Amino acid sequence: MITNLNSTMQQTNAVTNQVVQAVEQVRSVSQDLASNAQEQSAAVEEVASSVEETDAQVKASADHASVANQLASQTTSLATAGQAKMNSLSTSMSSIANSSMEISKIIKVIVILPSRPTCWPSMPPSKPPGPGSMAKVLPWWPRKCATWRTQRQSCQIHRRTD
Repeated sequence: MITNLNSTMQQTNAVTNQVVQAVEQVRSVSQDLASNAQEQSAAVEEVASSVEETDAQVKASADHASVANQLASQTTSLATAGQAKMNSLSTSMSSIANSSMEISKIIKVIVILPSRPTCWPSMPPSKPPGPGSMAKVLPWWPRKCATWRTQRQSCQIHRRTD
């Protein structure tokens, strides 16, 4: 019986050693698993942080796009108003140019008239009539021009017979 007991004790001791080794292996695997779980948890946190940053950047981009759209709309309306003002300015400038051409024609006539041999009346300056006196009325054109023979000849002046 002692032999049986010794044999049983040896078997129990062997099984206990095997159990201890198995427990050691389970403990080692559990530690590896825990380490891997921590690494995966850190990786998941990094991914979540990246997703949050991406979400924030997408929202900021959408906000910036909205602001850019508003600015483009304002720019379009300002450009349209500017174009209308430029059209008005162009019309005004054209009107000024036409008026300038008409004034230029008048000035040209004024400049040319003294050089032509015409018969302009030479009317002396008249004094305004005094109070109670009768004003002497002169005819507006006291001289007549004769016909032109050539442009460079002087005209003949005839007195008016009124």
